[in-house]
Amino acid sequence: MDSDNDVGSVGMYYMGSPAGFMLHDGGMSGDFVAGDGVWAFTVSVIPGVPAGEFLLELVAVDAMGNMSMTYPCAHIH
Repeated sequence: MDSDNDVGSVGMYYMGSPAGFMLHDGGMSGDFVAGDGVWAFTVSVIPGVPAGEFLLELVAVDAMGNMSMTYPCAHIH
């Protein structure tokens, strides 16, 4: 949630490293309403990804380049 409306990007991390997924606030890619400060994404998991438990984290960067702390967001089983 971006209550100040100044987040420039939100990235997903796995084990402290970028996972290559970016969240969106443009009304597409899993985000329902553009510019509402709620960032979202969708991803299809391809066959061959090993079963297991994964802790995914988020890092937001605002318009000034300030980065948030890593925020744990989801466990995938």
